[in-house]
Amino acid sequence: MENFKVGQYPGKTKVATKEEIIEKLEQTYRKKNIQMLGFYSSDLDCIIDDPAFMLVPIDERMLNRSHGVFDSMAITKFRFFRLTQHLQRFENSAKKVGIQMPMSIDQIKEIMMDLASFSYKKLYEQNNQADLEGTVLNIRIWLSSGRGDFGIYSNDKKPIFYACTFIPTTPYDKLKEGVKEFTVNLGQHEIENIQQAKSISYLENAIIANASKSKGGYLGIKVDENGFLLEASIASIGMVLKNKEFVSPPADKIIEGTTLKKCMQYIEKELIPQGYIKAAERRYFDLQYVHENVQEFILFGGDKIIPVLQLNDKQINDGQKGPICQMIQDWFKNQKQDLGDELVDVSFLKNEKNN
Repeated sequence: MENFKVGQYPGKTKVATKEEIIEKLEQTYRKKNIQMLGFYSSDLDCIIDDPAFMLVPIDERMLNRSHGVFDSMAITKFRFFRLTQHLQRFENSAKKVGIQMPMSIDQIKEIMMDLASFSYKKLYEQNNQADLEGTVLNIRIWLSSGRGDFGIYSNDKKPIFYACTFIPTTPYDKLKEGVKEFTVNLGQHEIENIQQAKSISYLENAIIANASKSKGGYLGIKVDENGFLLEASIASIGMVLKNKEFVSPPADKIIEGTTLKKCMQYIEKELIPQGYIKAAERRYFDLQYVHENVQEFILFGGDKIIPVLQLNDKQINDGQKGPICQMIQDWFKNQKQDLGDELVDVSFLKNEKNN
């Protein structure tokens, strides 16, 4: 930083101008493995014909929470294949995951028709009046629960309808003659890997959060087929029992939360030696066990430690934040850099303040 200037961004990664962004989009995304013909977004309410700009926002909930549904169908000989049945399934899927339609099914159908018509016209102009009747198009439609932030809730979001037409590349002429196939069983190891990975598949989490929120709750607690409490939609759970034990669910069915993992250092190295906690264990527990044995119920997630005062409208202990939760909050707030943390270079702020 020998030639550092006041207010200058110190990083090496380029910050692009608007003109450079457009140029890079055109260079990078205009070339596709498939021929994309048209794209519609109800957020923009228009058809986009340039593949470079067939994009969805980074805060889109389908990307961040998998809270969306989709359907796909073929258009052959200028005809949608089973359009009514596909749209019925599309609408039913949306209802099952709690997403409101931003428009009627008839309006969606009209948009799809317009998009298909536009796509054929585009092909016609590109291919010098080629025979389009034998051209198979695919159209894929999505319904997202919205955008606007990276949060878990969709209650205050406006749903978005997307549609895209393209020419499929599947070599059906070869496939229709026959293929070799295998049966695949996901073993326990693979299932556990999926459950423990922090993937973008947050559909179940989003539904749990919305269900709790609609009743006046916060994140919602996931319960498995045996009635055991596993985790909150975007947080780990832990309990302080009346006998001074700290208990949290095993990590074999859930994502191991980094906030809880960090707090366990404090529990094991300080609270247990000082006698505030007798022992820390991982084991399963059900709702009845919670109501009969728990003194404090705590959420750990997103660098937040949050006490649960009521669970299913039943008060936890005296309905107040407990002393163990308060101690963990105070300790966590005062933590410095930990193993695995990386500090962002904001030295330019210091230079601005000194001038």
